[in-house]
Amino acid sequence: MTSIAYIKQILVKNIDSLPNLSVEHIHTLSLGSDMNDTEPLLLITSLSEAGQSFGNNDPIGSTKRVQIQFYYPKDYLGDMELIETSVKKLLRKNQVNCNGDAGAVLTPDTKNILNTLKFIYEKEAI
Repeated sequence: MTSIAYIKQILVKNIDSLPNLSVEHIHTLSLGSDMNDTEPLLLITSLSEAGQSFGNNDPIGSTKRVQIQFYYPKDYLGDMELIETSVKKLLRKNQVNCNGDAGAVLTPDTKNILNTLKFIYEKEAI
């Protein structure tokens, strides 16, 4: 399973513990035609692998990295910090740790509020 599919699977399986998020607005690779302007959108993409672990000259694991971009409507009144914290906590319970938070910015093209969180985890080789 790819790293982005793995992260999406965790989020979708636990959607009830993620306030103000819905499965139909969690995407991988592209937002596609989802132009929702009232609810948050999530975009999961992969980052370069951070390295591999070896034993007896064979790979035994790799360090995977992904990022999740949170798109909020420019006039969003919900608690963005609560949403992002709930995603961080859920992923941390699954040994996926947040190692970067870019902070919110207003995108020049769509005028959405955007925040990017970066995550890292270990995947065992089979």
